Amino acid sequence: MYRFTKLTLLLFCLTLMTTVFAQQQERIIRFHSDIKIETDGRIEVAEHIRVYAGGNEIKRGIVRKLLLYRENNKGKKVKMDYKILSVQCNGADTKYRTEHRSEKLEVYIGDAEALLSAGEYDYTIVYESYGQATCRLLPSGTCPIDYATTNHLRQPLWKWQSKAL
Repeated sequence: MYRFTKLTLLLFCLTLMTTVFAQQQERIIRFHSDIKIETDGRIEVAEHIRVYAGGNEIKRGIVRKLLLYRENNKGKKVKMDYKILSVQCNGADTKYRTEHRSEKLEVYIGDAEALLSAGEYDYTIVYESYGQATCRLLPSGTCPIDYATTNHLRQPLWKWQSKAL
């Protein structure tokens, strides 16, 4: 009987430790930006953000903060304009809303009425910026970021592809 209790206690402790270590830390797994500079001065940005949501900070979706002002080379504040072109979660269009706060455009992505299950989510945000942009592309927040990359495209993709053929 004593041996059975000891074995049961040991199995319970191992199961508990496995469960604790198996839980992932809430984080940004990957943040990638494709930036296309148009000849008319528009800048189109497509951000691909993969997160692990655990229900702490990432409960209903994510918040992307874009600077509304930048400083030009003379130190003068210049207003930035943005146009949201599309927002997706896991490849499907998703709900979003925007708010102007503290000189930032905050893009709230996700359904305010629904809680996310723990797991990985892929978000894509495509927007245009007018004028010269300040390239502060990493999101602000307390979630750690595992991997971040950026591509700068200075001409349409079809021109790059035609050179390769």
